[in-house]
Amino acid sequence: MAQRTQYTKQKFLDVYKTDSFSYPDDVTTSEVYGGNFAVFFINVQEQSKLNVDKDIIKNVITGINNNAGNISTTAAIASQAMVGAFQGGLVGAIGGVYDAVKSAGAGNAGDTGLVNSGKGILGSAAKKLAAPLGGAILKGGAAGVIAYESGGFSKPVKRLKTAISLYMPSSLSATYGVQYNESEVPLTMQAANAVGGMLNGTLPVGDTSKAIATAVGFKMSGDAAGALSKLSKLAPNPTTEMVFQSVETRTFSFNYRFAPRSEKEAENVLRIIEQFKFHMHPEFKDQTGFLYIYPSEFDIVYYSGGQENPNLHKHTSCVLINMVVNYTPNSIFSTFDNGMPTQIELTLSFKELAKLDKDKISEGGF
Repeated sequence: MAQRTQYTKQKFLDVYKTDSFSYPDDVTTSEVYGGNFAVFFINVQEQSKLNVDKDIIKNVITGINNNAGNISTTAAIASQAMVGAFQGGLVGAIGGVYDAVKSAGAGNAGDTGLVNSGKGILGSAAKKLAAPLGGAILKGGAAGVIAYESGGFSKPVKRLKTAISLYMPSSLSATYGVQYNESEVPLTMQAANAVGGMLNGTLPVGDTSKAIATAVGFKMSGDAAGALSKLSKLAPNPTTEMVFQSVETRTFSFNYRFAPRSEKEAENVLRIIEQFKFHMHPEFKDQTGFLYIYPSEFDIVYYSGGQENPNLHKHTSCVLINMVVNYTPNSIFSTFDNGMPTQIELTLSFKELAKLDKDKISEGGF
């Protein structure tokens, strides 16, 4: 299991750029706050344009308990299969382009006559180009493009030096949940229970036969079962059991009220809001705008006295799924002379990327 890196106060302040992303601006250094604060570490995707050596902290564990690596082998096989399919479509398209251009009278694909004629690839050549190119797109599809561009899956994330430090919120809680569904006990199980009752002597043989016959009778088609129930004035017992389904993915929110005391704090507040807004959104892989690179991830850690607080719950890596910026938390719009709002309320909603199990809870304190 991935373990978090412990930071002393000195190392934390030396390594991370928090001076411009803290509220209050002395939350990590002043004893006024009891040495308690929350840090939002930011992890960017390996393919991101933000993955620059000078902005990245090396040898830091990221993607805490994300478990994405569990599918890396299968994903790699799938990736290669899709790459092959997409490349196959491109090869067919290129061949089709060559044949179309040639049959249109251009001589060969490198002939400039067709282009310089002023007609471009309009007309008969365009019609012949459309089919092979369309076939390539259909054959590869979006999945093929993604596979071709990615070269593989389970890309790691990189930790930015930028970290956002905020005071401990007034409301801090952890919610745990699992899902059970009510499921009807199958006919075979009911019959087996009846036979078991007969064998252990708790149900007479005659009653066992009746129970099995009745169960079978009521499992007929809807109309027949309804008629049987009406005539006999008996209804089947819809025996149900609670069946475990899954572990709920934890979601949680933080609510912060900013009331800057100085121009510097006001600037920090705007930077903090901008950072959250920026990192919750994706970026385009290139100028075509066809593929998104996933948004950044967050590792949220609670500190006390400069080190991680072992008495509070931990989080797996999270994504920011909703953000609300309220410039009128008191229902009145009020600003300083420079137009900066006197108070801003920020609500952040996160969703964890990994689901909990006994191992994570017992070993990791989640």
